[in-house]
Amino acid sequence: MIEGDRDSSNPPGQSRAALRLCTGFSMAMKRYQLQRGAGYGTLFERPIWEMQIYSPARDLIRDNA
Repeated sequence: MIEGDRDSSNPPGQSRAALRLCTGFSMAMKRYQLQRGAGYGTLFERPIWEMQIYSPARDLIRDNA
């Protein structure tokens, strides 16, 4: 899960707590990233997406496909 540290809709910490409740996922599938400088709307915009989020997301999908 990825959270932005400036997210006012889903403040940091909520996704990490939700991830702990996902007992059906293996530890290898449970990844967490707190993205510095990102808000709710900027996680998937350039350049944050291209430089810091895309690669870990791609790798997680590839490793668990």
